[in-house]
This record gives sequence, C-alpha cells and structure tokens, in this order.
Amino acid sequence: ISAQDWFYPDVDWAYEGKLMIGVTNNLYAPYGFISPATVVTVLARMDKVDLSRYNGVVYPEIEQGRWYTNAATWAKETGLLPEGRFSAVPPIARADFAVMLVKYLKSKGIDCALTGDPIAFADADQMTQEANDAFQVLYQFGIFKGVGGYRMNAQGSTTRAHLAVLLHRLSVFVESRA
Repeated sequence: ISAQDWFYPDVDWAYEGKLMIGVTNNLYAPYGFISPATVVTVLARMDKVDLSRYNGVVYPEIEQGRWYTNAATWAKETGLLPEGRFSAVPPIARADFAVMLVKYLKSKGIDCALTGDPIAFADADQMTQEANDAFQVLYQFGIFKGVGGYRMNAQGSTTRAHLAVLLHRLSVFVESRA
C-alpha cells in the first residue's frame, strides 16, 4: 500500500497496533475480503484478550486447531457470534459484520439505543431487522458510514482496508466512552 491510498492512515494504525498484520510478511492485501475468523481475531487483539485461556475449550460449531479457534471461542463466549456453524471462509456480509460490531459494543457496556430518528437506508429492503438495527446504531455512532446515498450494501463484502477503517473508528468511539 502507499501513503496516498485513502485507507493508509487506518491500515497503518491497525498494523502499528498489531491488530492486523498482513496475509504474509510482505503483503497486506487491502482489497482482499475478510472472513468471520478475521473479524473475531482482530476484535480479540483490540481487546487484548489472553487467548491462551481458551486452549482446550471446545464448541462443536467451531473447528479446532485453526489459527482463529481461540478467538472464535472467545467471541462465542462473549456473545458476538450468531447461532450455527462458525465459518472462517471469506467473505462475511456487511450486514453480519455490522451485527457482530453492535454485539461487541454491547459487550463493552455501551448503550446502543438510538438517540435520534432512524435513517431510511435506500437498501433497507435487503436487510433483516437485526441488520437494519445494527446499521442504524453504527451509522449514528459514525462507525459505519455506508457506500453513499444512504446505502449500506448489506449483502456486499468488506475488504481488509474497510476493516482497518471500521476498527479505527470503533476504537476511537469505544475510547471516547471509557
């Protein structure tokens, strides 16, 4: 990546904070899609979770012995994961990611009630009620701003660059509430 990329400051923040390293030692892959495994791993890093506490904890819906197993187990116990089998395969839909982020905020004790009128998202018909509620909260908090024209692209994918941007906004927001 270069300093001219729109996402550079956020990727640099995530890299320097050791939240997101790269897909290899020399490749960040900003346009690569993220998976639920990536999300739970970086959220656990952001929370400085001692993942060794989850060694040997087994949930049948989480595959054992993978790079993400302990982070997924933490996320399961924290209430971030939906019911069903945990997938490490990208992409994660933006709606599912938004729901996970709101669950994360709630796990931090942050009140996620709307304080203003809800936004009429142009693509609300493509969202579940849970996803719409999550996007409402994240939009209100300035974390998820959408793709323009009040569209959240709920079924679209999130890239590694987007993840760095969203994590940075999330971190700033959480710190402002501490």
